[in-house]
Amino acid sequence: MAINLYYIFSPTIALLDAMRIAEETYLSQVSVWITKEHDRTGPEQTQTQIESAFWTLFLAKLVGDDPEPTLLRQLRETCLRLGLAGCWTVVCTRVGGPAAELIEEAADAELFVRQYVQISAN
Repeated sequence: MAINLYYIFSPTIALLDAMRIAEETYLSQVSVWITKEHDRTGPEQTQTQIESAFWTLFLAKLVGDDPEPTLLRQLRETCLRLGLAGCWTVVCTRVGGPAAELIEEAADAELFVRQYVQISAN
């Protein structure tokens, strides 16, 4: 049996700030990468391999043609100083669900939440 593992890469506040200064915000989009985990042999790719590949490709995008813009070079230096963990939050999940189910369950829970909030506010 195999299940999907989803690795979600989300930019940190530090990266978003650095991107905004460098006017390169297009490089800071959330991305999701998928691998499979087999019950007997484990994941096809490890989290370390996925993170390393992501980081390498991200850094490659931070190299400009000569003459390289100063802001891009400064952005790359900032990212190298921050490292992967300072630039990206990486989350692994095995499950997801249809948004329609989320909205339906929230509608069912709304009355309960309203009552709870009233009780705790008093």
